[in-house]
Amino acid sequence: THGHLRSKIACVFYVELAKSMISDNLTIKEHVKIACDKIRKHYKDSEELKHFERIFNDDLKENIKSSGYVIDTLESVIYCLETTYNYKDSVLKAVNLGGDTDTIAAVCGGLSGIYYGFDSIPIDWLNQIPKIKEVLSLCESYEGVINEY
Repeated sequence: THGHLRSKIACVFYVELAKSMISDNLTIKEHVKIACDKIRKHYKDSEELKHFERIFNDDLKENIKSSGYVIDTLESVIYCLETTYNYKDSVLKAVNLGGDTDTIAAVCGGLSGIYYGFDSIPIDWLNQIPKIKEVLSLCESYEGVINEY
């Protein structure tokens, strides 16, 4: 939602991470490394990269700040993904960090869903979504559009 270069780099990082997860069967750490390498290469001359050093250096074992600040969000999400082994646990860990839980859990849930797959989402969570049948129908329509290309 912000035009600042730091936010843009974080968004590109998210997309690179998601693309890697979609295309390769690797560990979370390997996917993160791929995204880091792409960001470093593409933004090699940017001073903004200093804000991503903890991610680049795989240094997310402590001092996780679960705030809405884009770097904190990205670090929290990566931490949750790297320290759990399924969709449910990663999202619950994101929520239990406290702070900006809706943002952290939404970003974590998106990536975790890509990594572990739709079937890994607890059915009782899906059943809580209003108009779930309409949502699933839209998803199927979108898949049909993608398959045409």
